[in-house]
Parts: sequence; structure tokens; C-alpha cells
Amino acid sequence: MRTSILSMVMVTCPWLAGTAVAQEQTSAGGRMVGGFDVLFLRAYGNAYDQEAHEELSGDSVAPNNDFEISPRAWFGYVGPSGFGVRSRWFQYQHDLKAGTGVYGQREGRNYLDVYAVDLDFMQQLHFGNWDFNGGAGIRGGGVKRRTLLDDDLVYSRFEGVGPTIFAELKRPVADTGISLIAKARGALLFGDDRWIAEDENGGTGVAVGVGEVQLGAEYARQLGYGATAFVQCVWEGQLWSNVTPMLSHRDDLGLMGVGINFGIAR
Repeated sequence: MRTSILSMVMVTCPWLAGTAVAQEQTSAGGRMVGGFDVLFLRAYGNAYDQEAHEELSGDSVAPNNDFEISPRAWFGYVGPSGFGVRSRWFQYQHDLKAGTGVYGQREGRNYLDVYAVDLDFMQQLHFGNWDFNGGAGIRGGGVKRRTLLDDDLVYSRFEGVGPTIFAELKRPVADTGISLIAKARGALLFGDDRWIAEDENGGTGVAVGVGEVQLGAEYARQLGYGATAFVQCVWEGQLWSNVTPMLSHRDDLGLMGVGINFGIAR
């Protein structure tokens, strides 16, 4: 499923649009946009990480996971009417501190892989000093966990596709080039999960809700030849609800941290 989604996005990327929050008025001929986000995120695995660490160490208090670098890339086009389309790709792939390490004669590894691919249709609007961008689209995403304790493997995977809706606000501060920004996104993914634990395995259809919030500031500057460059510093939080199957229930997953986002529009 992941290969199919990524292939679709690679084919459509030349026609897709980048982040409208970092846009000024669209030129008469429209403009291409693209950029790259460097996110420093900490994973919150709730009960899953707690049990993985306790099984390895016998300690009932799991350590906090580290902040890890995760990329997000986007590219596309916004038309002269302010209507556009956009693609985004995000990936988090790291060993977690909870459940990873060597304790006495026991060795464990707790690996987390999260990805999301978005295709957005959006409209830019301007209300006085506020710039608004909102729309809807489709997301393909998934969460994979692989926990190894000695020779015992616990593996779970969810992959799904579903609708997404988002809103983005930008408020310039006088003529300084600085703006305050806020973004929110929600998605509902429908797909299948798969889990393996010791001699048992299974899977079922499941719905997963995803929420994302960004708050921060942006600095933009004209470069000439119709190009505008910008950098954003943001706080980001993500919640993937009901995404990890466990023995008696399903567990949520959270990602939280800060990001530095770079982009250019022309």
C-alpha cells in the first residue's frame, strides 16, 4: 500500500501545491512553491512503551523518549484565483528509548515507523490583515511497531487511507516580514492492521483518527524575480488515536516537538 501511495504522489507532484500559509498574494500567473521541514519530535507511546520497558528491565517507570529528527517535504502550485493543490510527505523512523537497551542478560529494541502522504485541494482567502488557507483532501498513512526482546518478536502494523481537512492562518506583524501562524489538520484513516506476538497473530479492519496542530512564527523575504523565501519556527503536536493493537485494548500514539521549516515560492 505504501509503495502505491508514494508512486501516485511522485506522478502528481509537478501539479501539486505547497504550503499556502507562507504565501503572499498569488501572482497573476500563479506560482510554484516547495519546501522542506526539519522536525524534532518526541514519541509518546503510552501503555505500549510502558509495557515494552517493564518487560525488558522490570522497572515500572519508563524513561522519556528522545527528540529525534524527522523530515517533511512538500511541493506544488497555486493558481491566480488562490485555488491550488498540494502534496506533503512525512516520516518518523527511530528506535525509542523506552524498551531499547541491554539490562543484565536481556537485550531489547523498540522501533517505531510513522509515515503520512497527503494530497490537498485548497483555497486561499484574505480577510483584512489575516490570510486564510483551507481545504480538504486525501491521506495515506501508517504506523509500524517492531519490538524485539531477546528472541521474542512483537510486531504491529496499521496502514490506511481516508479523508483529511485542514485550516491554516497567517497574521503579518506590520511590515516587518514576520507573521504569526497557526495550522490544524484532522484525518480519518480506514485500513487494516496486522499484529504478531509470540505464537499468536491476527488482524482486523480499523478506523484511526489523526489530529495535527502547529503554532509558531514565520519570517519571509523577497528575493527578486518574483521569488519569496521564508523560514518558520513552530511547535507541532500529532495524535494518532486507536492505532496500536495490544493484548486487551488499542493504544494511542503521540508525537510532539518543534520544527524549522524552509520554503520558497515563485
